[in-house]
Amino acid sequence: MSERSVARPSILITGASGLLGRSLALRLENNGERVIGLDRVAPREGKNEVILADILDAAALFELCEKHDFGTIVHCGGVSGRAVARDDPYGTIRTNVMGTANVFEAARNFAVRRVVLASSGSVYGRTTDDPVREDMLPQPVNAYGASKVASEAIMQAYARDWGIDGVALRIFQVFGPGRKTRCHVRAMIEAALEGRTAFIPHGADSRCQYLYVADAINALVAAIQTANSPGSIYNISGGTSLSLQEVADVVSEVVGGLNVQFGNDPTGREYCLRTIDLSAARRELNYVPRYSLAAGIAAYIAWMKTTRSASPTL
Repeated sequence: MSERSVARPSILITGASGLLGRSLALRLENNGERVIGLDRVAPREGKNEVILADILDAAALFELCEKHDFGTIVHCGGVSGRAVARDDPYGTIRTNVMGTANVFEAARNFAVRRVVLASSGSVYGRTTDDPVREDMLPQPVNAYGASKVASEAIMQAYARDWGIDGVALRIFQVFGPGRKTRCHVRAMIEAALEGRTAFIPHGADSRCQYLYVADAINALVAAIQTANSPGSIYNISGGTSLSLQEVADVVSEVVGGLNVQFGNDPTGREYCLRTIDLSAARRELNYVPRYSLAAGIAAYIAWMKTTRSASPTL
């Protein structure tokens, strides 16, 4: 008898070795869920099986879905931010858009109950509207943001045409254990712990919507478990817009001192959003951020000390 016929529905996580995918897999494992991952690289921890394949490899994805009875796919795979492939806009669009198309086509062909799409607050671009709501017209300012708009459109098309139960989370800037790409919060914490000056290339008045990784995972778990209308989209942020100077002040308060030198890189002004409307996520996902920036920084520092390193790579 095949594995598909005897196992209870599993959860497939694409990008299972990345910040969100790996953290989500660990949480679901602890909750007793059967998790299988797909990524180009193997994770450094966790008990779940990870298939080494590219999200652009539709044949590998289809073979995996044919073998296993997936009740849910959580799509975290792809280019995870503009800084990852800033000089390769075509590659960003190809990976994120076609990767998403592959996931939803697999869901259509193999009767997957739900697909949770990790989207991004970058879809809003430089909008001056306040508060920022999900029904606003997306105004992306770069290829990464455009790829996420297209991914959401694919989700909604499959929901309308094929009844695929897709949910998209517009996740804002995540910090915390496991992040490997550039992160201003991590740079400030490391500098403070090491007694040196932090250099932040963007202006002190550039604004950010930071979200501690545990809150992002809470939202993803809620999206897996909660009944929604197909094609639903939700803002997921930490609930507070802060300038980089204010972020530095919080780090200094938690750590006990920090010197920062700010630059004037204009890309830091791309997403100067203030109030992010979380009312839909609160109402339908029961999502409320549990970590203030200070609490997230304190938890991050505790993790750094536990791993005996101020430069997390796990």
